[in-house]
Amino acid sequence: MNVVLLLSVLGGLSSSVSIVAATPTEAVERLARMEDRDGRTPILDARAFDGLPLPARGVEFRATRRSSRSDKLRVRIVASRDGRRLAQRDFAFAWRMKVAVIVPARDIDRGEVIREADLALQEIETRRDPKNLALAPEQLIGRIARAPLTKHHPVTLGDVTLPNVVKRGERIEVRATFGDLVVTLGAVALADAAIGDTIDVRNEASNKRLTAVVVDYGAAEVKR
Repeated sequence: MNVVLLLSVLGGLSSSVSIVAATPTEAVERLARMEDRDGRTPILDARAFDGLPLPARGVEFRATRRSSRSDKLRVRIVASRDGRRLAQRDFAFAWRMKVAVIVPARDIDRGEVIREADLALQEIETRRDPKNLALAPEQLIGRIARAPLTKHHPVTLGDVTLPNVVKRGERIEVRATFGDLVVTLGAVALADAAIGDTIDVRNEASNKRLTAVVVDYGAAEVKR
């Protein structure tokens, strides 16, 4: 049950930490807690340690983290008894972590506008990058569900979209800026769009097509 600090010199001084335990599960979990500071835990299933002997009296399992650029926990495990090596295997484990996310407090249909009362905070275990999950109500409130959202199920940012504030065929106001001069003209939107979308519009006066960025309900700007 000791933590063994192994120092090696290979073109310079470097160090790695090994954990010795009575089971490979314990060795890997303790190693992960020592070397990871993000609150993550490795995913260890029933077949995680195929190729190693079963835990038994006198058998020790040494887990050493292997350097890797991947986001998995890569570990080398050596099983031994009385100083004699029984088996050695390399493993790679995915991570899971606990994170507080925003989830629907009820089932939400596709096309519904999400309101504050529709949301709740929930702690989950996930393998996903939490950056892709909704972590704050502001990321969802006022958005539209692109597909049905299930009660208490994590929502990704790709599951929602901003509502359209411009409709295809609708007359809108388009502003164009020339230095200190601002010109406003009437145009017809040629597509549905949300704030921030770039769409084509048709100038009512000249019948020419322009490209503009939607900035508000019924309003867009020509970027020059």
